[in-house]
Formats: sequence, C-alpha cells, structure tokens
Amino acid sequence: MEKQFIETNLDRPRIRVDFNEQVDHDLVLRSKEDYKVNSARETITFHEGMEIGIYEEDWEGHSDKDGNFVEDVPDFLIADGMAIRTPDDWQKEYPECKWCCKLTGTIKHISDLSANNQKIS
Repeated sequence: MEKQFIETNLDRPRIRVDFNEQVDHDLVLRSKEDYKVNSARETITFHEGMEIGIYEEDWEGHSDKDGNFVEDVPDFLIADGMAIRTPDDWQKEYPECKWCCKLTGTIKHISDLSANNQKIS
C-alpha cells in the first residue's frame, strides 16, 4: 500500500521540519526563507517570537487507539515553539538557515497524546 500524508491526524496546522536538524536541545533548524506552507496549505510568514507548531511524519509504525499495529499511516512527531532568527553562533555552521524553532516543550508522538487525552506543551 502506498504511504499517504494524512493532515487530518494533526491536532492543528503545523509546519513540517526534519527533527534530524535539531542542533541543540531546544533548537530546530527551520527555513532559509521568511515563509513556509503549513499542513493546512496556508503560507505562514515568520516573525521573531511567533508561536509555531511543528511536525514530522514518523513511518516506523505505531499502535492505534485500539492497540492495533499500524504501519501504512504515519504517526506524527510534534512540538511547539517560537520562530527565532538563526542565532549568530549557528550562522557560520548553517548559513543557509534563516529561521529556527526554539522549542517551548518536548517532542512527542501525537498518538501518545491522543491515547492519553493530553495537550501539547
């Protein structure tokens, strides 16, 4: 079965990131442009201190709310944070990155939250 991106599994519109680009415990590289299209296909223009939600698809397989193993639909890693310009000390190493997300909470699987009726933070 072909993998499909299912935006409705997200709790709200979020901006896609690659969590492999987490360069510090609370900093994820985000964009070389001043804007990105979010999961609801809306163009978001970044500004310093803007609250943003981020996500990445996790295709490792997971259990649904009934405990059944699911491997053809992604779970999502999600986090919340603030848009910040890439700090000067990271500019030399990542000159192509203009914006980062400074995490204000932890990275979580959305399936874990929905199974426990928890909120993101």
